[in-house]
Amino acid sequence: MSVFARLRAAALVCAAATVVLGCKKGAPGDGDGGLDGGLDGAVVTASDAGAIELPSHAAAVTPSDDANIPPAASDELDARMKHLLEAIAQDQPELAQDVLFPRKGYVDFADAKDPGKAWDTKVKASFDKSIHKLHKTKGIERSTFSSFELGKNIVHTAAKKKELKSPTWRVKHSKLYYMAEGHTKTLVLAELTSWKGAWYVTRLR
Repeated sequence: MSVFARLRAAALVCAAATVVLGCKKGAPGDGDGGLDGGLDGAVVTASDAGAIELPSHAAAVTPSDDANIPPAASDELDARMKHLLEAIAQDQPELAQDVLFPRKGYVDFADAKDPGKAWDTKVKASFDKSIHKLHKTKGIERSTFSSFELGKNIVHTAAKKKELKSPTWRVKHSKLYYMAEGHTKTLVLAELTSWKGAWYVTRLR
């Protein structure tokens, strides 16, 4: 059975606003700064990214820009991840603002009393703090970007009161590979979330 068929079959049993594969509950978040603390979601592999459309009855509750999984790999994504490494190497978070989940996207998705303030104090503050900590990694100030690998399990998170206004895609444990001191090293990114067809960091560590 195709991935689409599995999603459609599961959705007929689960609520239309929550697209669940086998009604499996997503793993809870393991740190601060993310869009949510672990919501129900359909789990697919990164190899399916960009190839899945939600069932028609679920599309009504999904923003059209985010109905499909963003590509797992692209030159644009690699370029932004290179900016992330540069930001860490130079200890300048502003160099990687195109990697951080946008403030506007957070305002659109987060079900909070003041989502703009929450982005300032939670998402961006956590991101900047992580950049400063990672800058202390031995040899990273002389590192060069090698490649980026999106995490294996992509989760479609459902809308949930006081967490998300709309469903979206989320993936944990993506890997940024870089060269430092003559060796290939790995930086694991805690969580990426989709917005308008692209992946952004919601939790760096």
